[in-house]
Amino acid sequence: MTRLRPATPSELDSCLAFLAPREFRCVGLSSRLNRPGEGTLWVLGNPEHGYGDIAALFLKTPGGMLFHCVREGFDLAQAKSQIVRNLFADFPSTVIGSLDATCMLETMADVKPRYVVDYDLLTLKSEPKGGNARREEPGLSVSRAGPERLEALLPLQEGYEREEVLLPGEPFRIDRCRAMLKATLSSQRVYAAWIGSLPVAKAGTNAQGIAWDQIGGVYTAKDYRGKGYARSVFRELCLDRIGKRKNIALFVKKNNFSAKNLYFSEGFTFQEGFRIIYW
Repeated sequence: MTRLRPATPSELDSCLAFLAPREFRCVGLSSRLNRPGEGTLWVLGNPEHGYGDIAALFLKTPGGMLFHCVREGFDLAQAKSQIVRNLFADFPSTVIGSLDATCMLETMADVKPRYVVDYDLLTLKSEPKGGNARREEPGLSVSRAGPERLEALLPLQEGYEREEVLLPGEPFRIDRCRAMLKATLSSQRVYAAWIGSLPVAKAGTNAQGIAWDQIGGVYTAKDYRGKGYARSVFRELCLDRIGKRKNIALFVKKNNFSAKNLYFSEGFTFQEGFRIIYW
């Protein structure tokens, strides 16, 4: 009988084995495994098989985000009552993951989502098509940014959040923006393109998993678009991650054609649909 329950430390190896071929679609989940304070990992499987036969993993964070990874071909409707009882009792604020499973979880909720965003999930397993070529332009430099660059990069982060992150009607908060950027610069790999001392583009990881890292926050200041700055900083980040033997995943809004053109031209390939649901 398939049963949903919190994972125990002794089951971590089984969970990692389950994730290994599927991690590209759930880096947000894998990056939080076995880290104190990141949430509760739930396993859906057959206890009689020692959870070697895992059907799905769910990770619910203290902030209410629900990440998931579901075995191909498994119908989550078989475990609807268990999922609703254990994962939806304290209602999640956000569900994030592959399109089909996220849609199925959406049907289990008795509350209509506030907002739904669909994406394409793309991956890269080798260096970008441009190889390790760096763009040479007088005054332009690309370098890794740490916490000491917080205030300099804050305008770029604000622009990114206003254009790509905030939901309709949601107010922008500079304190939250600064806190998010500070945490990212401290814990993730972030690169920025500079013209002199002015930052004009940025890109960084937003989740670092086991074999995969996830890229997000790719953004160019409005007055500097169409000049190749995003490509320069994006390629530098990809070379950094590939150099560390990490595969790369990212999800991009379906109608963001300029971003998709960049990613495809650098060698990324489409894998599947991806969805984020907000309640």
